[in-house]
Formats: sequence, C-alpha cells, structure tokens
Amino acid sequence: MSELPVSFITTILNEASSIQGFIESIMDMSRKPGEIVIVDGGSRDRTVEIVQGYIKQGYPIRLFQLEGNRAQGRNKAVKEAYYDLIAASDAGCRVDRDWLKNIIEPLEKDETLDVCGGFYLPAPESRFEEAAGAISLLSLKEIEPEKFLPSTRSVAFRRSAWEKVRGFPEEFSYNEDTPFALNLRQAGCRFKFRPEAKVFWRPTKTIRGLFRQFYRYATGDGEGLINPQSYSRLFAKYLIGLILVGLGVINIYFPVLTVAGFFFYLGSELSKKRDKLKSFRSGLWFLLLRVVVDLANIAGYCRGLARRRGVSRG
Repeated sequence: MSELPVSFITTILNEASSIQGFIESIMDMSRKPGEIVIVDGGSRDRTVEIVQGYIKQGYPIRLFQLEGNRAQGRNKAVKEAYYDLIAASDAGCRVDRDWLKNIIEPLEKDETLDVCGGFYLPAPESRFEEAAGAISLLSLKEIEPEKFLPSTRSVAFRRSAWEKVRGFPEEFSYNEDTPFALNLRQAGCRFKFRPEAKVFWRPTKTIRGLFRQFYRYATGDGEGLINPQSYSRLFAKYLIGLILVGLGVINIYFPVLTVAGFFFYLGSELSKKRDKLKSFRSGLWFLLLRVVVDLANIAGYCRGLARRRGVSRG
C-alpha cells in the first residue's frame, strides 16, 4: 500500500528556545510529512525569524500568523493544509524518529478509523523536572486505551472528522484539545491508541510555570464542564481538611487527624509514580508539587466555572 501524503500542523508562540529542536526532530523522522503548516500566534521573540530561516533553506514549511487562542491557530492550520490526513504535535516537544509512521499507519490501513492518538513521555533535565513530568503525564500503565483522549502533543486525524465537529472549539482559551476529542467521540468518530507513536516533552522548569500550566488546564476544564467528578473529589478533600483544622478549637485530635490524612494522601500519590521518580530528591519535589498542582486545579476550575456562568448569562 502506497503512503498517503500527510500535513503536519502546529501552533507556536514565543518558542525561540525550542523551535529549532522541534523542527529538526520532524525532519529527522523516518517518514516525512508532505508539508509542515505552522501558525504563529504573535511571537515577540525570534521564533518567526528562526522559522523563516528554515523556509529559506528549503524546508517544506508554510508559515501563517494569526493572533488569537490556540484553537483558532489550529483551525487556521487545518484550513490551510493541503492534505486530508492531519498529524499534530506541539512546539516544545521532540517527536520520535518513527512517530509519523506509527501514528498514520492505523488511519491508512483502516478507512473506518478517524483519529489516532499517540503517547508522550517526559524528557526531564533535572530532579525538579523529573517530578514535574511525573505529575504532568500519565504512565502507560495508567492509560485505558478505550477511554484515552489524545492530546495535540501526539495525534493524527482525518479532515472529515475535524469538519464533522466544526474544528477545535474556539470559545475555549485553554485546554482546547480535550473538548475537541470529546466532541469527536460524541460525534461517533472511531479512535485508535498507538503507544508506539511517541513524543518527548520537557516539563516546566519552575513552580510558577507548573502552577500556571495546571491553572490553565483546569480553567479550560471548568469552562467546558469537563471531568467534574474528579474536581469535586479534590475540592472535597481539601474542604474536609479545612473543616477539621477549624474544629481544632473544640478538640486537638481533629487537626492531628487532618495532618495524618494529608500525609496518607501524599504517600498514596507518591506510590503511584514510584517508577518515574529515580531519586529521593525528586520524590521530595513530587510531594511539594502535588500540593501546588492541587491548588492550581482548584483555583483554575473555579475560574473556568465562573467564566462559563458569565458566558451563559450573556
């Protein structure tokens, strides 16, 4: 069976420090895309200049500029793409040498498939990043293939599927790939999970960056009312803890019970990620970052719910 042409799409914004490695990993793949469609969201650094340098060298890149959110940028990229098979990853990542081959093959072999989701792995360069990666990404054993919702870090889909759901939902400022995948499932599109299609992603390097990352994810989830049960459980854990601390004015055992329960919670979370944490220091970072991420999720989801109510009232 002959290979079908593929359009590779991505959006970028201020990626001067990572765009070079990203593009070169794409062009080093065993199977090359027919084109690379890049939409810049208004970079203020040297990102556009670097991409234009690759274009001048003859790389099959088509660069567009559109200031807006990522969903608008992704839709622009798909509209401009020449081919009906679309593969996507995110700037800041590095794709595996056989990534395109592995993520497109299922769609070529089975015309009834609409979407193929790949896998993504952390590529940490410090103990902090090792802990941040363990929190940010699921391990293969934690994934249920039949329920897995692919991220734009590693996904391929047919243009017809994108058209069926009217593209990425542009009303979401953050985490737009989750509602896009949910819309595809609700529209009856068929999915395939292909763990061999690997993408490597370097986790954030700072506590502030990690908080902002999850705050934005949770804001998007709140706007789309995505996974409310999970967030409700998280809210309940911390609310019960605060209530028990407050009851310390009645009996000292209530705060003691809270501390014991809190450390039990952190210990159980740590045990789930043992295989990803290779040192005592990364384990300590994980415990701290687990709390940071919890607070980011609570704050972000509340913001997303507030924005959702504001839109509905308007």
